[in-house]
Amino acid sequence: MSWKVAFRVDADAAMGAGHFMRCLSLAHACNARGGEPVFFSATPIQGLIDRVQDAGYELVQIEPDAPDLGVRAICVWASKNKRSWVVLDGYQFNGAYQLALAQAGARLMVIDDFLRLPRYHADLMLDQNLGSEDRHYPVATTSRVLLGPRYALLARGFVEADSGGRAYPDRAGRFLITLGASDPVDATSKVLSALASVDMSEVVVTVVIGGANQRRTEVRRLAEASGYRVIEDATDMPSLMADADLAITAAGSTSWEVCRMGLPAITITLADNQRDIAAALSGAGVSVDLGWHDDVTVDGIQAAATRLIGDQGERERMGTTGQKLVDGQGSSRVVDAMIESQDLS
Repeated sequence: MSWKVAFRVDADAAMGAGHFMRCLSLAHACNARGGEPVFFSATPIQGLIDRVQDAGYELVQIEPDAPDLGVRAICVWASKNKRSWVVLDGYQFNGAYQLALAQAGARLMVIDDFLRLPRYHADLMLDQNLGSEDRHYPVATTSRVLLGPRYALLARGFVEADSGGRAYPDRAGRFLITLGASDPVDATSKVLSALASVDMSEVVVTVVIGGANQRRTEVRRLAEASGYRVIEDATDMPSLMADADLAITAAGSTSWEVCRMGLPAITITLADNQRDIAAALSGAGVSVDLGWHDDVTVDGIQAAATRLIGDQGERERMGTTGQKLVDGQGSSRVVDAMIESQDLS
C-alpha cells in the first residue's frame, strides 16, 4: 500500500544539516515501507538537494526569505492529500505553523530536541535524544510520543552496518575528526591546532570537512600541512567510523552514529541544542565532553586525546555502552508508529 509523506525541513551554514539528514533517513525508511516522500525546503546546500533528487523524491523549493516559511505551499499540499503525513523538523516552526498544517488536514509529526513550546499540535511527537524520556511534551491526549535514542534516525549505511566486530587496540591508531556539515565556529581548526602538539606519529588522522563549511580551503590546508587525510562532503560515514579507533565530533546527530558504530568519541558542543545531548552522553559514559566550543581549550583537547589514545579499557567501555543505546532500528520504529496511527484513524 502506498502512502504520502511530506518533510518540511531546512539546512544552511548557520543551522547545519542535522535536521535535514535525519529527515532524509526517515524518508528512506518510509519509502521502503511504501511511502512516497516529498521535501519542502529552502536549503541552498546543493549536496543535500542532490541527495533528495538522486533518491527519486520530489523537492519543492521554498524561498529562503519567504516570510511565511513556506506554510502556504505545504498547506496546499496537505489539503490535496488529506490525512497524509507532514513531518516538521526545525526550531523555526512554531505552534501557529503546526496548527495551520493540522487545520489543512495533515496528519502531523513534529521532531524536536528540547521542550521549547507551550503547546505542540502533533499527532506524533519525536525526541530521539538521551534524557528525553523524562520530558513531558504538551500534546493532545490522543497524540503519541516517541522518546529516547531507541528512535534515533540514522542513515541507511548505519542501519545496515555490521558493528559487532569492532576491536579496541591497546593504542588508538586511527583518529577521525568530524565536526558537522558547516562547523560555523570553525572548531575543526582549533582541534587541528591542538593536535599539532600531540604525538600523532603513529596515528592516521582523517579530517572530514562538511559540504557547507565556508572555511573549507583553509581547513584543508591546515590539515594537509600536518599530513592528515582530508575528505570533503563525505558520502560514506559508516565506513569512516568503522575504520576509526577514536573520534572528535560535535554533540549533535553524529552522536547517535558513533554510538551505533561503537566508536568512542570526544565531543565539542557547537550549538545550544547540543548542550543537553553532550551532558547526557558524558553522564552515560559514552563520550568525553569538552564543553561549549568557546570554552574548549587547546590544553583540554590535547589532554583528552592523549589519554584516550592510550587508554584501551576506557575506549572499549565507551564504545560498548554506546552500542547498547543505539541499535540502528530507530527509523523503522518511527515508521511503525506512523503506519499504526494511519491504521487506527
